[in-house]
Amino acid sequence: MKQKLLLLSLLTLLGSITANAASFVVDGIKYYTLTNNTVEVASQSPKYSGSVTIPATVTYNNVTYSVSRIGMNAFSGCTGLISIEIPNSVTRICDHAFWNCTGLESIEIPSSVKMIDDGAFVGCSNLSSIIVNSGNTMYESPSGCNAIIKTSTHELVAGCKNTIIPNSVTSIGKSAFSSCTGLASIEIPNSVTSIGDWAFFGCTSLTSIEIPDNVTSIGEYAFSQCSGLTSVLISDGVKSIGQFAFYNCSVLSSITIPNSVTSIGNQAFENTAWYNNQPDGLVYAGKVAYQYKGTMPDNTTIIIEDGTVSISNSAFYNCTGLFSVTIPNSVISIGVNAFGSTGLTSIEIGNNVECIGERAFYNCDGLTSINIPNSVTSLGNSAFSDCEHLSSVALGNGITVIPASAFDYCSSLTSIEIPNNVTSIGENAFSYCTNMLSVIIPRSVTTIGSNAFYNCTRLNSVVYEAEEPYVIYYYIPFYNIPSTCTLTVPYGKRDTYIAAGWTEDIFKGGVVEAPLEIVLTDGTTFQNDTEQNCETLSYTRTFNNTNWQALYVPFSMSYDDWKDDFDIGRIIAYYPYYDENGTMTNADLLMTYVTSGTLKPNHPYFIKAKTTGEKTISLTNATLYASEENSVDCSTVEAKCTFTGTYSPVQNSEYYVMGGGKLGSLGNGTLSAMRWYMTIENRGSQFITPPPSSISLRVVSEEDATAILQTINDQRASTVYDLYGRTYDKLPTQRGVYIINGKKVMIK
Repeated sequence: MKQKLLLLSLLTLLGSITANAASFVVDGIKYYTLTNNTVEVASQSPKYSGSVTIPATVTYNNVTYSVSRIGMNAFSGCTGLISIEIPNSVTRICDHAFWNCTGLESIEIPSSVKMIDDGAFVGCSNLSSIIVNSGNTMYESPSGCNAIIKTSTHELVAGCKNTIIPNSVTSIGKSAFSSCTGLASIEIPNSVTSIGDWAFFGCTSLTSIEIPDNVTSIGEYAFSQCSGLTSVLISDGVKSIGQFAFYNCSVLSSITIPNSVTSIGNQAFENTAWYNNQPDGLVYAGKVAYQYKGTMPDNTTIIIEDGTVSISNSAFYNCTGLFSVTIPNSVISIGVNAFGSTGLTSIEIGNNVECIGERAFYNCDGLTSINIPNSVTSLGNSAFSDCEHLSSVALGNGITVIPASAFDYCSSLTSIEIPNNVTSIGENAFSYCTNMLSVIIPRSVTTIGSNAFYNCTRLNSVVYEAEEPYVIYYYIPFYNIPSTCTLTVPYGKRDTYIAAGWTEDIFKGGVVEAPLEIVLTDGTTFQNDTEQNCETLSYTRTFNNTNWQALYVPFSMSYDDWKDDFDIGRIIAYYPYYDENGTMTNADLLMTYVTSGTLKPNHPYFIKAKTTGEKTISLTNATLYASEENSVDCSTVEAKCTFTGTYSPVQNSEYYVMGGGKLGSLGNGTLSAMRWYMTIENRGSQFITPPPSSISLRVVSEEDATAILQTINDQRASTVYDLYGRTYDKLPTQRGVYIINGKKVMIK
């Protein structure tokens, strides 16, 4: 009996309080606990109605909680709710908190609120007064505008049928006026630059709208289901119109679409009077190929109008009669699913297309080849997925990412050339390419998604050129491939690949190293400490003229390797000229053609291209020697003349270098790598002062090399020699014995 009385007393004490795990009800309002001392207002059944006052605190089981939040859907569908009082303890109003509260006429946001989620007041069709407490630092409603505006971003978060948008607003947020059926007119100021998704969705009383010049984007479903809308004027600033933006605006017959619009989403004007009145065929909206209307006849060829800037999402979707398409150079983007599931067999893409959207050519079974121009920088997921007969793909150099499922289920594709600019291959990018035989992954690729080449059941060769490969963790790019498939990796990198997960458990045909291939670019600093045998060696150099130039390289080559494109010369001797006072005035550098044999590595030579442009010397089974900076000595009796090669840039004003077919002072310039320079010193290893004013390059035949003195004498009739081999331009005044025209002359 005492136990029954105790229970009865407890129930009486609780009164209207009922509990349910983490929730409880006090005075007709349901709460969920958030923390030990905070709760949110929650939805309940039956729904709230009449006037509701939310307390700042609520006590349950002797614990006092602060009411800090109005939860998601808390008052959703409470059509009988007339008024609501929100306490100064609430900091957040969650998604759809007051959705479809059609009887609610006014709302006041206290200063405590710091966050209002999208769509909090959607469908409050009779809401006519919105006030934000002046003490609120996050939101405002200036000058009685009857709207909630986020102070930091100037975004209009929520409005009502009496809203006047102030000039401070820069964007109209997601669902700001959604289902505000009482809104008959609205003026959007020039300050606004964007209209968010669902912003005016279902505003059935709205009859016309003018989009000002500064607006650049209209979001998805922005004016969808505005059944009373008859005219829309879109100003020149708008660039994009989202999918379903004006969908089902059934009486919208007048719409102005400027040439500034470059993107229109899927079914943006579907079921509008404007679209329904268009004739069958390809409908253009401004400069956008918007949508093909009606049933397309078999074997249809479409030539997109020149001047068109984009092809809209789903523009030709499921047009099975489409045979071929020509896209002009004016087009810059191809939309999502633009040609999906069509009968397309050929397409010519213009050279200015930058973006190909997701599933743009999905399930085009008749398409056999595709040439993606270099202008394309963005390729969408599944862009060519399920093109069963696609056997030839040329990817442009502008693509850096091959996205997820880009070519999956392209079962006729036997190989793919991945451009050197690609850094990432997405998951399933080539999965189920069941006839792919080989793939070369360039060194630029640093990321490969899971199952990128899954179920490529005929794949027998994979080459990965990166020095440091993508590390395979749990998700394997190559799965269910033949047991005979081999992986070829760069020379000397097998252990690196094995450590990164590229093992023979995946490539059961073996992980092998590629033969060593050396690529040398002239002028590039070069350092090599050991001699290496390589299968191929190439040396590339650009020749802007056909003059003699310096050559110094770390490999040997035979006459047959250079004879077709170049002349090669070797240094014979250096002959200085002196005045009567014994001062060196100028000099000749003598060289002769090399027409047979083999050039030495790390040795100074001359080279001359027979034509200008970029030239490459390619060698097979070559040897790359250690980089040694050797010298050739062409000293005379009084001058020490050396020619020294370099594999790194050098600077020294005392050096002579080749330029314009002759030798001249380096001065303040820099000599590139893979060149040689000349120095002139006296026997004391000091640079000669003053240096010769000029050094001429003279070419002699091999037969004349031993008779070079006579050759020079023939060219300079007044040449005089002393007994040390020094040359003079005229008879010196100093006493001594000289040779003039082969006769000994003594000056006393």
